[in-house]
Amino acid sequence: GMSPVMSDITNFSTRFNNGSVDTCFAPIFGYSALELYKGMQPDGGIINLVLGQLSAQLILRKDLFPADFPDHSRKYLAGQFDRAMRIINNANNEVNEKWWINISDSETTRYDEMFRQARIDLANQGVYNKDMMSLLRKVRCKGDPSRAECVNPVE
Repeated sequence: GMSPVMSDITNFSTRFNNGSVDTCFAPIFGYSALELYKGMQPDGGIINLVLGQLSAQLILRKDLFPADFPDHSRKYLAGQFDRAMRIINNANNEVNEKWWINISDSETTRYDEMFRQARIDLANQGVYNKDMMSLLRKVRCKGDPSRAECVNPVE
């Protein structure tokens, strides 16, 4: 019964906080930085389930950088992993316990299958890159090898 409302990085939090939309998708550090707790008043919450993974791309003019820049850049960013995890964990700790919505294992499995089917459909339509989907599946399976997609990889 819901209707999607087109939003982007510039307006989703304002729409959520003023009640124009009922849900939003954001990284945990958006909770405090974007004051998303305001939009959760009085009885909202955060589903305690990882729904996505953010990535960042570095766009530059290749001819203006030394040939070894990509290697140095990757090495530097890989060295920032522990720092990034501290930021994420600190953001998690800023969330008042009352906002967390824990879901059952069966609900988690149901969400996983729904998202899996959506990924497969989007990859088949050419929206998602199949090689990237395979890499991300490997990342998910490393964290939890018992997932259905790890036992029966279709994507």
